[in-house]
Amino acid sequence: MKSKGFTIIELLIVVALIGILVSVGGVSIKKQAESRAMLKIQNEFGDFFRVAAKRSLETGKKYSIHFDLTGKEITISRNGEITDTLELPNIFEYEKISASSVSQDITKTLTTNGNMSGGFTLYVFKANSETQNDWIAKYAIRFTTTDTHVKFLHVKEYVPISEVKREKITSDSRSVSNTTYWNIIKEQ
Repeated sequence: MKSKGFTIIELLIVVALIGILVSVGGVSIKKQAESRAMLKIQNEFGDFFRVAAKRSLETGKKYSIHFDLTGKEITISRNGEITDTLELPNIFEYEKISASSVSQDITKTLTTNGNMSGGFTLYVFKANSETQNDWIAKYAIRFTTTDTHVKFLHVKEYVPISEVKREKITSDSRSVSNTTYWNIIKEQ
C-alpha cells in the first residue's frame, strides 16, 4: 500500500524555496521604501519652504524655522506658535555640513521678504554602516537667498550620479562648494 504524503526532502525543498522568495521580496520592499522616502523628500521638501517663504513675503512677517535633524522633523513657527511641520523619512540620516561645522540642530529665520537668514546645504545620507564617515550621500538640498534676478529663498535639490561618502564632503575643502560632492554635481 502506497502512503499519501510528502517526504522530508520534498518539505525541505519547499521551505528553502519559500525562504528564497521571502528574502528576495524583502530586499525589493526595502528598495521600494527607500525610493518612496526619496520621492517624499524631493516632492515635499522644496514646496514646504517655498510656501513658507511666500507666506512670509505676503504677510511681511518673520517666521522661525527649526531643523531637528536628530528627531527628523522641521517646524516653522511664528511668535513661538508652530504653523507647519514636516516629518522627514526615518530611513535616512540628515546633517547640515559647512566648511567649519557639522550640525543636526539648526534654527534659521525667514525674513519679511521671504529670505532665509543665511544659506546652507542639508545632506541626506543612507546610513549603510555604524561609522558616519561611511554614510553615502543620496541627496543634497541647498538653501540660497542670493540671486541676480530675484531676492527670494531658493531651494535647489541635487542627486549625485556616483557614490559619495560623508567623509569626502567634510574633508576635501574649507569651501563647501569645492567638495567632491559638488564637483560630481558640476560634472553631471
